[in-house]
Amino acid sequence: MTAALMATIDISAFWPEAKTVNAVYVEYGPKFGLNAYTLKKAKEGDLESAKMDNLLALRRLCSEWAGREVSLDEIVRS
Repeated sequence: MTAALMATIDISAFWPEAKTVNAVYVEYGPKFGLNAYTLKKAKEGDLESAKMDNLLALRRLCSEWAGREVSLDEIVRS
């Protein structure tokens, strides 16, 4: 039997304080292929599952905000 890996995705450390979920969705959703629900849950640090495409898109979004390459380890919490 294998143990399940429980992890959440949390992008709150990179989220621009002045931006609402809707504002981020309008500006970045189409560019990165992310929906408002995914952005909201990831902002809250409560996104428990995501397709690999979404995970990589969230990493690219955080990298854009940070002005540097953000690693998956920085947004995935176990």
